[in-house]
Amino acid sequence: MVEQPDSVTAAVVDVDAIAATGRGINGSAGTVYLQNGADRPGWGWVRIANRNGLTNRDTSKDMTDLPSPSLCEPGEARDAFFLVEEYGTLNLTDDTQISDLQMDSTGRLQLNGHTLTIRSRRHALSGTVVEGGTAENPGRIVWLRRDAPSFLFVR
Repeated sequence: MVEQPDSVTAAVVDVDAIAATGRGINGSAGTVYLQNGADRPGWGWVRIANRNGLTNRDTSKDMTDLPSPSLCEPGEARDAFFLVEEYGTLNLTDDTQISDLQMDSTGRLQLNGHTLTIRSRRHALSGTVVEGGTAENPGRIVWLRRDAPSFLFVR
């Protein structure tokens, strides 16, 4: 996790996490969580990107799992904003919820038959979205506006 001082409002773009390379095979995309001092805990950015000039050579392996089967508490990324770029891949391993998702034209989202709930106004995703799953149960994206009005019913 990288924490920025309160005065920094833009995302840091020069921080990299790079998986090992060797034997002609690149590792998974680097995944960095960025949070500035003004953000509430858990409301930072998760950046998934391969190093400039490197591409995923094996789309079944070079990816970042969400939720992570071993590295996260359940729901830990619920309030985070995700940025997938530079041939990074966000791979769903279960139904999950995030605050928002931005993708560049090289980013990939693999739903694998799961539901990704994005708590943001619907907007275009520039990258590739792979539904996966089956004909009866394809993956899907559900958009939930954070600013949607609330209703209270009293009997």
